[in-house]
Amino acid sequence: MRMTEAQSEETDTVAVEPAGVRGRKVTVVGAARSGIGAARLLSANGASVFVTDLSPAGKLTTNLMELKKNGIPFEAGEHTQRAYDADLMVISPGVPTDSEIIREAGLKGIRIVSEIEMASWFCRAAIAAVTGTNGKTTTATLLGKLLDGAKIPSTVAGNIGTAFSGVAAGAGRGSVVVLEVSSFQLDYIESFRPSVSVLLNITPDHLNRYGGSFERYAKSKCRVFENQGSGDTIVYNADDPETRSRVERLAPAGTRLLPFGLQEPSGDGAFSRGGTMVVRIGGAETEVIDAAAIGIPGSTTSTTRWRRRWRRSPSARSRNRRGRPSRNSGESSTGSNSSANSGA
Repeated sequence: MRMTEAQSEETDTVAVEPAGVRGRKVTVVGAARSGIGAARLLSANGASVFVTDLSPAGKLTTNLMELKKNGIPFEAGEHTQRAYDADLMVISPGVPTDSEIIREAGLKGIRIVSEIEMASWFCRAAIAAVTGTNGKTTTATLLGKLLDGAKIPSTVAGNIGTAFSGVAAGAGRGSVVVLEVSSFQLDYIESFRPSVSVLLNITPDHLNRYGGSFERYAKSKCRVFENQGSGDTIVYNADDPETRSRVERLAPAGTRLLPFGLQEPSGDGAFSRGGTMVVRIGGAETEVIDAAAIGIPGSTTSTTRWRRRWRRSPSARSRNRRGRPSRNSGESSTGSNSSANSGA
């Protein structure tokens, strides 16, 4: 990561300063949780921060009070020319990539990054990033519980509710930040590199954000592992042909691949054998739990049939054309900011 210590290493919770942030002008687009977290983190590390949001000030009262308390200037209800007076633009996950402010910033040559990209510059902890069309929240929450049970210091953040930028600087070495990551948050990464990436599945969703292109959406999902390398791990769903094909074809050299699914892999991974879930790491196997105890019915065949029926249904066709409204969108397609994160 492009960073230098801002202070000595007397404590694991001191902030670190990426090269070029201190003293630079940064515009944060979106004044929901992600935007507020980003603005505070950047300001604390010496950046000159300005926050812009299309929502009326009356809808952002609490968040704008937080900015005032921290001495961070802002505007609400419009994006004025001041928003473009910046060396760097940090965008909240719900800001559409084809929105006017993003297009204009690109034309002006302003560097644009996502909130999780920026926050990763300040994070010393190992990052486990979970993405996929479905199952992100459940998996990220479960990972957090497992780490708690193993007495490993951890924080669950990202699309799940707590902004990564709100916890990044305080996550010390020896701890883990589990991130639920949407495709929107991956669209503007540069060096974001999790130690472990988890890709659960890739099915058509939110295609309105990608010009109706499933290929663009899938490529965005796969960006979760694009900067990984030697010593990093990709955990992926081997039962989903789309996911398996892309991971095994695109995984960076040196990454360790750990598939999970019903079928036993040739190497390491997690699988079902005789009704028991088994994990194999380094050739050593551990029986984890009876599959029946998990309470997730179905098999690869039944799941595939269900997907085929669903995709043929009128509601599915309509949903894929329009794109599903995000669960907690940061900025809507019209550019009004409402909440923290997106559900892609």
